[in-house]
Amino acid sequence: GVLTLVSLWADSRSLTAILALAIIVVLLQAWLPGVGRTRPRPWQVIILLSLVAVAVYQVMQAVIVEGMLGEAARDRSLEQLDSSGSLLTGGRPEMGAALALILRQPWGYGSGVKPTGTDISYAKSGMYELNYDPNNGYVTRYLFGSGFEVHSVLGDLWLRFGLLGAVFALAVVGYCLYAAAHRISTRSASALLALITIMTVWNLLFAPLRAASYTLVLALPLAAMPARGPGRARPWEPSGFIDKGRLHTAR
Repeated sequence: GVLTLVSLWADSRSLTAILALAIIVVLLQAWLPGVGRTRPRPWQVIILLSLVAVAVYQVMQAVIVEGMLGEAARDRSLEQLDSSGSLLTGGRPEMGAALALILRQPWGYGSGVKPTGTDISYAKSGMYELNYDPNNGYVTRYLFGSGFEVHSVLGDLWLRFGLLGAVFALAVVGYCLYAAAHRISTRSASALLALITIMTVWNLLFAPLRAASYTLVLALPLAAMPARGPGRARPWEPSGFIDKGRLHTAR
């Protein structure tokens, strides 16, 4: 909650929404039946989380547009809504560049390959489609100055390694999401796991590969850690341990 307020004060819209969604996930799992036949399956949890994420997005958009987060955030958001019709595409015009480049060469361009003038022209045309003017230093120097950078883990890996890179990105994020959904279904997901998983899913579409790697090195081991479900031994308790007093009382 404190991190959410700090992020709100710092005018970070996406991080505020991510932190708020993590809080909702932690509170939501307390209402789920953790055992028995009524316990939700992981795929049901994923559908529920998707609906919650859409609701959080709509609420955040309404709050921003009403000016409750300040005039600067409101004006910037209204400009993005007017230009592309969505805060996501308006705030991430790199999506247009990624789509244009992928459609031009679905098998990728190669790792370490520098984009040609033709490649950059195709990328800019995709950004023009989102009513964004790409004739600036950010596009020419950061996105395509030394390689392909489209501010998306999926896009970066697809452009550099082709379909294999795209499948790898989806597999990693899918594994983390399914593992988190399984923990939530058993009411054993920590706040850290919820936060890191949501950030990993967000980074798949809206964060550069290099920045997202810091989250991935946390997401994968957290997802791989065995959950302590109902009736299982605690991590510090040997699985073969028997409380003789309890056993005698039971007899």
